[in-house]
Amino acid sequence: MFQTHLENLNTTLESLKPLIIQLAQSANHFVTLEKSLENFTTKMEEGKKLVDECCEVGRFNLIKQSEYKDKILALDGSLRLLLRILKVQFEGHSAMLLHQIYGNSAAQNKNQIGVRCAVPPLPLVRPVGLDTPLDDLKMTLLGDCPESILVLTAPGGCGKTTLATMFCQDQEVKDKFKENIFFATVSNKVSYLIVQELCEHAGLKGVPALQNEENSFKWLQKFMTERGQNPLLLVLDDVQSGSESLLDWFNKFKMSSCKVLVTSRYHFQKFGRTYALETLEDKYAMALFRDSAFLPNTSSNIPDDLQEEIVRLCKRFPLSLKAIGDSLCNQPIQIWERKVLELSKGSILGADKKLLAYLKSCLDDLDKGMATVKNCFIDLGLFPEDRIIPVTALLDMWAELYEGTEDFLSIANLHELNTRNLARLVVVTRYASFYAFSLVPYSTLPIFYIHD
Repeated sequence: MFQTHLENLNTTLESLKPLIIQLAQSANHFVTLEKSLENFTTKMEEGKKLVDECCEVGRFNLIKQSEYKDKILALDGSLRLLLRILKVQFEGHSAMLLHQIYGNSAAQNKNQIGVRCAVPPLPLVRPVGLDTPLDDLKMTLLGDCPESILVLTAPGGCGKTTLATMFCQDQEVKDKFKENIFFATVSNKVSYLIVQELCEHAGLKGVPALQNEENSFKWLQKFMTERGQNPLLLVLDDVQSGSESLLDWFNKFKMSSCKVLVTSRYHFQKFGRTYALETLEDKYAMALFRDSAFLPNTSSNIPDDLQEEIVRLCKRFPLSLKAIGDSLCNQPIQIWERKVLELSKGSILGADKKLLAYLKSCLDDLDKGMATVKNCFIDLGLFPEDRIIPVTALLDMWAELYEGTEDFLSIANLHELNTRNLARLVVVTRYASFYAFSLVPYSTLPIFYIHD
């Protein structure tokens, strides 16, 4: 065991050495990496010393071997911890460092540090069905409306990021904001990492390694003050439910010259106006599906009614249409017929892992202290597909399942699902008031309503 641990440590040190040397050569561009690299290099030197000492231990000196084995394992743990710290800091910097590591540094400019916050390129083929939403965004954010934050919300896979990219690449938008457009992907990143990326992309001098919210708040204020002197557009893409503190910060720095476009599966109603991106209209859904299912300039023997049935079963969600279309591209008609049979028997979730991942992330988020809401969502799968179901039935069911649950608590849970785009609340007035809900995304779950 001693010999195995020793060989593993030696191999680790030798394999890490070239990478650390390359990182050290690039670290002068990123002050925040220097300290971590220094600590890591020191640990590696300690490791080399330890290897040399271990090699002097006699084969039968079991006491010494046991003593050094513990030192080897402790050093291995320290290296792993330092690697994790280095990885977090590394991810906070731009893709420029990657180019430097792989020998492309000569073509890079030092001012490109913040490419992580650059606007992504548009798809080669212009997305269909987003022209009207694009006009709505331009009307809201290019006008003189008082809202400084607009939340673009929809279930995963509806095209929020694509629409935000189209907005940033629109000529009218570029004419107004010029080079003052920042596109930050939030996802699961901590707030101070987002601030770090924005400040580096803006070229602010002396940006330290931001590791706490207090320091990050000060630098965000500096960023907003300097860049907000001219029209400023910030896109915060894929904001999760746990990132409300970041939106709070931007909310405190409201400026007439600054517009913030947030894309999220959640509504975040307290941060300003919400724009709900709908699923595609039938004609656009069919166009997107055919773009994925058929090769350019080729004819097809797939009947129109078969194509229309698949589009209907895909619920007109862009991601599902593209995923299913790609899987059927250049396939014989029998494969298409089998796909219709599979989709009609169950959910489209089983058709593509990416679709499943989107819904899974929504449900995983409910694990954070919202077990009852998650159970309520799962309970809805008990009802028939595409049917209107009275919420009174749900209230009765939940009163039995979750003892002591009052009706107002159940209604609150439904509103929580609506806020997270796991259900859609529609108010219908016909002789009386109704709450009507339809579940999304990608689900075959029901519509249900309640008499007011």
